[in-house]
Amino acid sequence: MLEAVGILLSLVVIAVIIRKGYKLLWAMLAGAAIVPVFALMRPAEAVEIALNSVISPVTILLALMVASITMLGFVLEKTGLMHEMVESMTQLVRSPRLLLMMLPAVISILAFPGGAILSAPMLDEAAQNMEFSKTHLSMTNILFRHLFVLVSPFYPAIIFISGVTGIGMTKFILFNLPIFAVGTLIANHYLFRNTSHMVAASKEESLSLSPRLVNLFRSFLPFIVILVFYLGFRVYLPLSIFLAAVTALFLNVPKGEALMNAVRSRLKYLWHGISWPVVLTIVSIMLYKDFIENTSSLHTGVSLILARGFPITIMLIIIPFITGFMIGNNAASLGVALPILLPVLGQGNYNLGQLGIIFVSSFSGYVGSPIHLCTYLTCEYFKAPLSKVLLKVNLFGLFFIALALVVSLFY
Repeated sequence: MLEAVGILLSLVVIAVIIRKGYKLLWAMLAGAAIVPVFALMRPAEAVEIALNSVISPVTILLALMVASITMLGFVLEKTGLMHEMVESMTQLVRSPRLLLMMLPAVISILAFPGGAILSAPMLDEAAQNMEFSKTHLSMTNILFRHLFVLVSPFYPAIIFISGVTGIGMTKFILFNLPIFAVGTLIANHYLFRNTSHMVAASKEESLSLSPRLVNLFRSFLPFIVILVFYLGFRVYLPLSIFLAAVTALFLNVPKGEALMNAVRSRLKYLWHGISWPVVLTIVSIMLYKDFIENTSSLHTGVSLILARGFPITIMLIIIPFITGFMIGNNAASLGVALPILLPVLGQGNYNLGQLGIIFVSSFSGYVGSPIHLCTYLTCEYFKAPLSKVLLKVNLFGLFFIALALVVSLFY
């Protein structure tokens, strides 16, 4: 009983610390410190669990993945490739609907908290001659940024659940694909149903089609490198992403500057681009998860509830959704929910349909959380009513969960 109190208390402490504006890293470390105390673990036992957690292959893989992804995003930004990617899309895409959908999706490649604030000004400019309310612009930015990550192999939460369960990212992405497709169609209809007569803002036809395609290909080349090395040659994924970042150093060199001089001056981006706080946050999430896994009362409690006839599917929805909503971080939410739910799913013999429900429920709670930075910053930028946007986003979240339930029937 005391263990369960400790876990619930740790969850409340995590939510409170985040709401106070402190980093997720400190919140997860505080939660990780509470669990062993209430579990009455001996200090030596707690230290052993912590050390094993930090040096486990899964933790190392996740840390390297996050380090390489943040490095790549930084290099793309500093070399101007991300800007070139967006500019090329703006010149090539003549459909205002498609442009407004694609801009937040492209920026979602930069997987960092509050990243939607980068695409908000782009949406604002692209929608200048479209009759969009502030609420609709906010919804467009939030939904299309986060719908894309459901099928992104660079999304930390997908990397996390794949690493913890041992099920490949491709399988989770395939599970999410119908949810992404149907969700995109429904969001497109809801947000753009009154914009069929609108046209995109006029742009100077300064470049013919061929140079635009060349620019777009060049800006996407680092991602092509990842696909070739990882899928084609089965190179370790963090190393494939690192090679993509190195490739980006050679691209978009200013005219008149020697290539090797530019590359040498850019080498510092590889180190400076790593977001160490995010890397350490992933490690802290794993630490918290492993402490919970080494307790038994909460798992026993969940098993007893299920034994009394409570539907397991409801449990797979409620726990991840609540943790996602309270914590406002998808990976951290899974770090809390998975240790509670995995033991009752049959350790090591998981059903992808059930795991998919857990993932999408956590995702839906996180996207609709009032402490989700993307939602807050987007509403601040567009001066949209936060409560109204949150209500609409959470309705979409419930729809995503319903889609996940349908998809799970095929697994």
